[in-house]
Amino acid sequence: LRSSKKSDRLCIVRTSGDEPVNLFLRSPSSLAIAFGENPSTVETEVRCLNKLSCDANKYSDSVGNVTDCPACNCNVDDTAISSPSNRMLFDSISSACVHATRDRPVDVLMLGLGGGEVHRHTHKSCPGGTRIRSVELDSRVAGIAERYFGINLVDGASEVVVADAGKEVHALSAARVVDGAGLPRRVTGAPAGMGLDGWDVITVDCFI
Repeated sequence: LRSSKKSDRLCIVRTSGDEPVNLFLRSPSSLAIAFGENPSTVETEVRCLNKLSCDANKYSDSVGNVTDCPACNCNVDDTAISSPSNRMLFDSISSACVHATRDRPVDVLMLGLGGGEVHRHTHKSCPGGTRIRSVELDSRVAGIAERYFGINLVDGASEVVVADAGKEVHALSAARVVDGAGLPRRVTGAPAGMGLDGWDVITVDCFI
């Protein structure tokens, strides 16, 4: 967590029954997410390679959807992992994804997306054939990660599912039963869909 002082709030996204999610312009070249009405700390921050030109929402003090927040094009600096905890998560992934090929993919399931740093870094740094699915409970957090924090979505390769992590794991397990769970990972023929042969790496960065 970092102090949110000296930050300009670009947008506040509200949904009924949940604390608001804030998008802050931290500097001319960084953005951050924070929770609450008047947060004193930020949860996730990204640094941008470009100087940002984005205005605070002038039409309302809050919106109901991230798509109604002002545009702010950030070319995310992804040269390094920002926190020790995220570095630990990525290290557990990188030791497996180094073996990925198009014919023998490595499937990664991330429970908890947050600002998307680990998802983004994995997609950019691991070899082709690494397939990633992140599960995020809060659609607003997922929306900010996708729109502002450089998450590149690609069907079958880089996906974000908005769902409860526990329920999603149960659904994925049930899908494997329908499609033949318990069978050994196939070694010939076209690769199965993401996760249908099981997950090579599962990371947990959420409460389940």
